[in-house]
Amino acid sequence: MPPSLRWSGPLFLLGLALALPGCALIDQATFNPSLRPVAKAAAPAPAPPVNADGALVTISLGDGAPDYQDVLAQAVKQALAVKPDIMFQVISMVPERGSTLPSWDQAESVTVWGRKVADQIQSDGVDQGQISLGLRATPGLDHGEIRVYVQ
Repeated sequence: MPPSLRWSGPLFLLGLALALPGCALIDQATFNPSLRPVAKAAAPAPAPPVNADGALVTISLGDGAPDYQDVLAQAVKQALAVKPDIMFQVISMVPERGSTLPSWDQAESVTVWGRKVADQIQSDGVDQGQISLGLRATPGLDHGEIRVYVQ
């Protein structure tokens, strides 16, 4: 037998020791992929706080001119920190009066406040293209509200 084909115990064991770390052990996960551990994704940045209905900010228009500028500015700042291209929806909520149609005089008043809130969001550094306005008649409200939602 040629010398290159002769049994060399120490060299064989060295080669085996170098080759084995690249092998995977056969176990139950080999035949059932659902048993394999799943890598967990990194935790996302904390979202800005939201109200119970999902609104970032709710401004009640019940008693005179509301003081909302500081709270709104802080909420906008937190939302932009999480997602700089976040979309803001400013929804003027009008009480529903017996039908699905709001009282139009009240709707006009509430939408004026909605526009003021949108202008405040824009002055807090949000591009106008990231802000949309809406009007919604809502049962159960005693007075108008402005709700700011984010997407």
